[in-house]
Amino acid sequence: MCRIGWKPVAIAVFLCFFFLVRANAQTYVQSQTNAVGSSGNNTATFSAQPSAGDTVVAGVVCYGPSNCTVSSVTDNFSNTYTKIGPTASYGGPTQNVTNVMLYCASGISSGSSFTVTANQSNSGGGDSNLYIAEYSGASCTVDQSASGSLTGGTATTLLQTSSATTTNPSDLLVAVGGSSAGGNATAGSGYHLRQNATPGVAENGGFEDETVASTGSYSASMNMASSTTYWAMVMVALKGSSGSGSPTITSFSPTSGAVGTSVNITGTNFTGATALKFNGTGTSFTVNSSTQITATVPSGATTGTISVSTPSGTGTSSSSFTVTGSGGSIAYVQSQTNAVGSSGNNTATFSASPTAGDTIVAGVVCYGPNVCQITSVTDNFGNPYSQIGPTAMYGGPTTNGTPVALYCASGISSGSSFTVTANQSNSGGGDSNLYIAEYSGASCTVDQSASGSLTGGTATTLLQTSSATTTNSSDLLVAVGGSSAGGNATAGSGYHLRQNATPGVAENGGFEDETVASTGSYSGSMTMASSTTYWAMVMVALKGSSSGGATPTVTSFSPTSGAVGTSVTITGTNLTGAASVKFNGTAATSFTVNSSTQITTTVPSGATTGTISVTTPSGTGTSSTSFTITTSGPTITSVSPTGASDGTTVTISGVNFGSAQGTVTFGSASATVQSWNATTIVTSVPLSLLPSFANIQITTSTGSASNSFPFTVTAPGCPAN
Repeated sequence: MCRIGWKPVAIAVFLCFFFLVRANAQTYVQSQTNAVGSSGNNTATFSAQPSAGDTVVAGVVCYGPSNCTVSSVTDNFSNTYTKIGPTASYGGPTQNVTNVMLYCASGISSGSSFTVTANQSNSGGGDSNLYIAEYSGASCTVDQSASGSLTGGTATTLLQTSSATTTNPSDLLVAVGGSSAGGNATAGSGYHLRQNATPGVAENGGFEDETVASTGSYSASMNMASSTTYWAMVMVALKGSSGSGSPTITSFSPTSGAVGTSVNITGTNFTGATALKFNGTGTSFTVNSSTQITATVPSGATTGTISVSTPSGTGTSSSSFTVTGSGGSIAYVQSQTNAVGSSGNNTATFSASPTAGDTIVAGVVCYGPNVCQITSVTDNFGNPYSQIGPTAMYGGPTTNGTPVALYCASGISSGSSFTVTANQSNSGGGDSNLYIAEYSGASCTVDQSASGSLTGGTATTLLQTSSATTTNSSDLLVAVGGSSAGGNATAGSGYHLRQNATPGVAENGGFEDETVASTGSYSGSMTMASSTTYWAMVMVALKGSSSGGATPTVTSFSPTSGAVGTSVTITGTNLTGAASVKFNGTAATSFTVNSSTQITTTVPSGATTGTISVTTPSGTGTSSTSFTITTSGPTITSVSPTGASDGTTVTISGVNFGSAQGTVTFGSASATVQSWNATTIVTSVPLSLLPSFANIQITTSTGSASNSFPFTVTAPGCPAN
């Protein structure tokens, strides 16, 4: 798009309109590659955690002496990858075949050590290259695709696909190329080479991309350092996601709950959310994907709508979330399991000391050649356990019987190395599983219970109890299942699988729970990995205790000082259900309640030296000492303006820039520095940039890079949006 400072106003208005209504700007975030010089799968791991909701594109180049078959592309966060565009090949047709292809996953779930795997078969001396790239604002919707290849023929340094005419004005073009020779690759005209193969390890080639600004005829190309007669290349034009629009909330579950209740919010365009509020009261939240957020009902919340804000606007629910009384709000704290492959008692020990006054639920699965007898459940602090609900059993009735049962102790005394024991008799070659879980706000008062079992009969993967209709609107459902076979278990609908049995040690099965928000008909269920004909399951609905927990305390934190972004572990008591964590009054944007005595969080932007506080439905606890905020690398705190056209002067403010001039980039484009000091940089938007979203980053003269700060590049005459 050309600059229009001298063009008629009508053209400028058109360009502004075009930019403001275009699909979400597609922005490159990061990439990685891995070359494997032998047969088998190939994995690549991003150096930084991808953002939930973004899109990952994987380029695969795989050689096999007979052929290479790519069965799937997967990652360690269970995102779904689909093949996009054609497969291009060189060599063959039946021997020495190399296949080149692209895969894509959008709206991803994410976490640390994000690893992508190309699952492939190329035995007998194969090799492969895997390229992975993260993009924001992109989808996996293919507009057009093209490919090209050469097997023998005239030697060339140019790898190039055929042309494809796009129908969308702002496509992301991604391309991957493979070659049997040629050395290093350089990007084709208009493209950015994101990753180059490592010559001599596997195949040669690389991965490149380009975001276009208009429809047209496009092809992909890359140039090799030396000639090759065997190569293939694939290009795909991807449409942008709808993520640039304002967020919308379509539903939330549950629809009511007390302070501290976890709420799943469903909608659209949640990526980049900056705030979530319950009837105007802000809370902590986690963006799971572009369509789902998990949040906690904050202290002080009242009945009303839920809103989500992103840089593109605010979306508000059409219905209200009902805030119920906080007394007795039930929360899961921690759990453990132990499998014993021989006869005798079974013990399990919590990794953290339970909070005095909480409730412990124990699930017992015990096999005995002559039927296992569970005499009692005890712990090393003298708390009394009573059986809750029925006993279900598979096998038997007089031999090879495996009873399944639940026990409960409330208002517990506690201390370190808290150990629960299932006292049982199953001599002659028995085995057993013990599951223990801690809850705050729960009682051992049974509302309803149900069970189910199978001894012989039709093989199934589903373990399920009968249904029970609850009379209390906020019950805790706990369920334990045992099976003679089936491998690993997964939780039933609505449940959280807290512990899985270890297949091959004792029985199979697991322990799960769910806190419901209304009365209704409920059952317990879990699904096994493979079929079984012997299983039993018990589900119990427990009422909440009649009083809330004690006020939280903050006893210590580690480390005691750090810069913005530092991970901090907070230790104290009664931390379950925490609604907020603050550093001298500045709220942490996210935190994890590891147990009733520990929270992990990060120092938020804008925090100053002072005390740390934790707020739960029962009150606020504040540390007696201060956390000291330090400065380390350069940090951008603000940019003015936050959006402008190319050539516009921009002032960057922050700390630790240093006195000597470094560099400034807008995305991948370098900017001209007009002035530079330790806290302020004056620069201008690079003339080469088209309208897009480009992160500003500075690098000091000593090589230290700052955080990325979002910036909108507009067409001349357009507002910053």
